[in-house]
Amino acid sequence: MDIKLLNSFISVAAHLSFSGAARELNTVQPAISRHIAMLEDELGVLLFIRNSREVMITTAGEQLLHDAKQIIALAEKAKSQVKRAEQGQVGELKIAYLSSACLSFMADLIRSYSQLYPDVHVSLFEMTATEQIEAFKQNSIDVGFSRPLPTGIQDEFSRTDIYIDKLVAVVGAHHPLAQYTQIALSQPATATKINHIPSR
Repeated sequence: MDIKLLNSFISVAAHLSFSGAARELNTVQPAISRHIAMLEDELGVLLFIRNSREVMITTAGEQLLHDAKQIIALAEKAKSQVKRAEQGQVGELKIAYLSSACLSFMADLIRSYSQLYPDVHVSLFEMTATEQIEAFKQNSIDVGFSRPLPTGIQDEFSRTDIYIDKLVAVVGAHHPLAQYTQIALSQPATATKINHIPSR
């Protein structure tokens, strides 16, 4: 059952006029008459009683009018849902995360996302970096939050740096390294040796 034919039928039923439906739908009356005739042929029933003075809807037409409005509404909803799905506004989003790297922001991120897209069901999976790579290969997750990817597979994924973590050395106030604001990774070992020179 063609949506265009149903729209013509609904308009004729609303106006009880073929010419009125033609004006509403920006077309010509013969086109509306043809649409109604096609519907009547398809369904094998008379939808309107027409004479020179008036147009009346039949009992069969009343039933079709009820169903046609629902069909049109469902068709419009389907169009809207398809567009929203394409834009990521409906459906399911499966997110994998490395807990040690994401604890500080994951809860707020999911909360904000769910407020923006309430019709998207978010599923969270705690995974190591290796498990995430395997999950991507199996298409079982959509997004992963992890440490930087190994160089050999970086071209296989689209990635974005969220933040750069800092490694902090904590030492006592009188430790040899306490005088530095920045240290090289080789310095702690050297300082440890200096700190543990046996006394004579």
